[in-house]
Amino acid sequence: FLKSADLHPYGILHLATHSVIDGENPERSAVRLTPSPGEDGHLDIAGIVALKMEGKVVVLSTCESARGKILRGEGVMSLARAFFQAGAHTVVGSLWPVEDRDGKELFESFYGHLGEGASVAAALRAAQRDRIADGAPLKAWAGLVALGDGDLVPLPGGNHRSPRRFWLRALVGAGVALSAFLALRAWRRRSF
Repeated sequence: FLKSADLHPYGILHLATHSVIDGENPERSAVRLTPSPGEDGHLDIAGIVALKMEGKVVVLSTCESARGKILRGEGVMSLARAFFQAGAHTVVGSLWPVEDRDGKELFESFYGHLGEGASVAAALRAAQRDRIADGAPLKAWAGLVALGDGDLVPLPGGNHRSPRRFWLRALVGAGVALSAFLALRAWRRRSF
């Protein structure tokens, strides 16, 4: 479907799947999709480059999608690079393996921030900070990077902020302020 679909109406393409990275022969790296009649389910570099991705944001919730062999004068030969060659303006990819649950939680937060009108890079940073605040380990958030035009705002009008998210942020902010106040007060008592 992806190879033959008209992708013009879509601004964001999100692939939450597995990938195969061939370090010796980067052109054999692929995104793994569901096989269909006549298709093996591997969207390889040539298949990616053939997609019409002009101006798109591509989110690759796949293992090591921004990693690959470095060729002198060419750069990193990665799945992310192939999407740029297909015309994407921004690619969010991973430098190391991403567990399914970690990807799900990070990208739910990421899309919440995009829905508020954030740029791709700002939404990714905010989602990573959210995961840090949740106590997620480094492997759950630190390997994801925004490549290309990170300042791109795919939903410029944003979504109307949900009251739940507003109150959650207000409570977190109040908690941080109260903690800082109590810590300062305790420090002053010890100082005197």
